[in-house]
Amino acid sequence: MRDMTQTTQFRAAPSRAGAGLSAARLKRSALGLAVVAGVFAGADYGWHYWTTGRFLVSTDDAYVDVHSAIISPKISGYIAAVPVDDNQRVKAGQVIARIDPRDYRTALDQARANVTAAEAAIATLAQQIAQQHLAVEQAQQAVASDQAVLVYAQQNFQRYAALARTGYGTVQQAQLSRSDQSQKQAKLTGDTAGIASAEKQIAVLEAQLAQARASLAQREAGEHQAELNLSYTTITAPFAGTVGVRTLQVGQYVQPGTQLMAIVPLHQVYVTANYMETQLTHLRRGQPVTIAVDTFPGTLVHG
Repeated sequence: MRDMTQTTQFRAAPSRAGAGLSAARLKRSALGLAVVAGVFAGADYGWHYWTTGRFLVSTDDAYVDVHSAIISPKISGYIAAVPVDDNQRVKAGQVIARIDPRDYRTALDQARANVTAAEAAIATLAQQIAQQHLAVEQAQQAVASDQAVLVYAQQNFQRYAALARTGYGTVQQAQLSRSDQSQKQAKLTGDTAGIASAEKQIAVLEAQLAQARASLAQREAGEHQAELNLSYTTITAPFAGTVGVRTLQVGQYVQPGTQLMAIVPLHQVYVTANYMETQLTHLRRGQPVTIAVDTFPGTLVHG
């Protein structure tokens, strides 16, 4: 009986040793798995922090802002059409309102007529100046002819005066030749003065031409302003966005500066928040921002 007990104890010892070895291996495996899991968890947390977590901001003082545009007319008139409604998306350059253009078309037609009249006045003065230059040339030719006639008259007077002194001619002929010389001299003097007068008239016409050109420039500016005013009757969206705060109606009379509506670019909103006494503005588009509004925390994804 004693021998059987000892044998049983001897055989049971290796069994307990094997069980202890298996438990140690299990602990080491569990520890290794825990380490691996911790590494993966740390890597996942690091990746999440780098891509998302570092952009998360928690605050109880934040608001969403956007650079919207208040649409106002540049001219006065009655609203003829409003082809957009509140909360409607519009594209840049899309027509959002029209002002009755009839008065401005009439003003443009009048401005164009004024320009045409000024151009005609300039053309008339240019023709008058050209005609006056011809008058100056004619006067110069007349002076040249007068000079030739005067020389002949002077020669006749000298000849008849000499004949009268020698008794071969009469005093009357000498007097007549002297009178003719004086007439030719007077005509030469008058025609010479005519040249000066014609040249001064050219200067007067050129001054009038300069004034007419200035008037044309002024009227062309008026025409350009009339074109601009006519173009202002069509109001377009300055950029893509959503219509809001629409206050105009068809038939309403508006003046420059009257608020008609707002265009809000919802794709360009940004968050302004106070966090740890630091002003955080213009957060990057698309990044999530965790905010707490009063006692209800939530997540706002910007963009």
